[in-house]
Amino acid sequence: MKRTATAAGRLCLPARSSVRSRARQCLLAVLLLGAASGAAPAFAKDPCKMVICMYGKYSKLMGKGDDGGEKCREAEAEYFDIIVYGKKGRINWNNTAKERLKRQNSCPSADRGKTKQINDKFGKSSG
Repeated sequence: MKRTATAAGRLCLPARSSVRSRARQCLLAVLLLGAASGAAPAFAKDPCKMVICMYGKYSKLMGKGDDGGEKCREAEAEYFDIIVYGKKGRINWNNTAKERLKRQNSCPSADRGKTKQINDKFGKSSG
């Protein structure tokens, strides 16, 4: 690496290298700040509420019940916000359905048969 002399006779690295160094320091500071803040996972909400609300939506479509109305909008939005993209930037519907099912099954008391029914109906849809 080429070094240059300053007017005071001290050696220093070229400006281009110091910009990279400052960028690394800034990136490190941002990462440490994020880790220190205890950032929550992307889906920190209740998966059981999601299952209940999505089953209500499923039941209403099947003519057997009623959805949760305004109380379930957030849980339904959380379900439909789970989207997996492929390498070319397109939505991968198979992996999206798998991730949605995995999220529903993270509720310990959820009936796996019901979560599969919900996922079969809504897993590959955009909402």
